[in-house]
Amino acid sequence: MNYINKILTDCILFNNHIHSDNRGNFRVCANLTELCTETKCNNFTQVNSSVSNKNVFRGMHFQKAPYEQAKFVYVLEGEVIDFVMDIRVNSENYGKIATIPLSKSNGNCLYVPRGFAHGFLSLTNNTIFCYLVDNTYSLNHESGFNYKNTVISEIILKMKIKPIISSKDSLLPEFNI
Repeated sequence: MNYINKILTDCILFNNHIHSDNRGNFRVCANLTELCTETKCNNFTQVNSSVSNKNVFRGMHFQKAPYEQAKFVYVLEGEVIDFVMDIRVNSENYGKIATIPLSKSNGNCLYVPRGFAHGFLSLTNNTIFCYLVDNTYSLNHESGFNYKNTVISEIILKMKIKPIISSKDSLLPEFNI
């Protein structure tokens, strides 16, 4: 894993080189020793994945205390625009959003610390998105907000995409700064 840079102070963008030959390809998805050294997060407890069709938007999600989750995310197949928003009230970046392209071909992966909302827009069919998380999921602590009153909506609108969202996500409240 190669460290690239920090985003919104505490999110960290990495790149995993993909080794290709006539057989296909190979990459290290996450070197946990390096990841834990860079992020100080040494408690990844669960690996999740989702498969999404083109134009599916998943987010903006987070877990409330005491079940907050740091995430390490990457794409095994396809391409997404990943969105992170700092929702830590006392942060200098509170309410700021960053977008990061993640794809099988670019090898980018992102560490998202606790205190950030996360989501992504799938740009291809059958996108396989993977998440390593550092805390147990709790239905009673899951939360999120609707992307529509944020800059995310403007980004998607400029792309001329009508996002496909779940009925659950469409009922999320608006984000209020």
